[in-house]
Amino acid sequence: MGATPDTDHKILTLTEGLYRKYRLKRVFFSAYMPVAEHSLLPSIDVKPPLLSEHRLYQADWLLRFYGFEAKELLDEQNPNFNLQVDPKCNWALNHLEKIKPTVWP
Repeated sequence: MGATPDTDHKILTLTEGLYRKYRLKRVFFSAYMPVAEHSLLPSIDVKPPLLSEHRLYQADWLLRFYGFEAKELLDEQNPNFNLQVDPKCNWALNHLEKIKPTVWP
């Protein structure tokens, strides 16, 4: 990821499809690390998108273990993860109506 203009939404939707169609147990992501200059690739000075890679792994966990669907986490209007918060927290902040508060005595 990072070598092409693909969004997190596109990558996560593809990931979800791989799980469904091929019953894969795990999908791996890798941030593009430039090693040589090439006109079709990001500049060698561009930092690898390691935090974006991490967010995809966090979202992957939500798909595999919490039963989320890619469309619940991202869409065309919001195609990339917020790098400031993890995907589960971001989902919760955007769906407060689905969260029941617990009041401790």
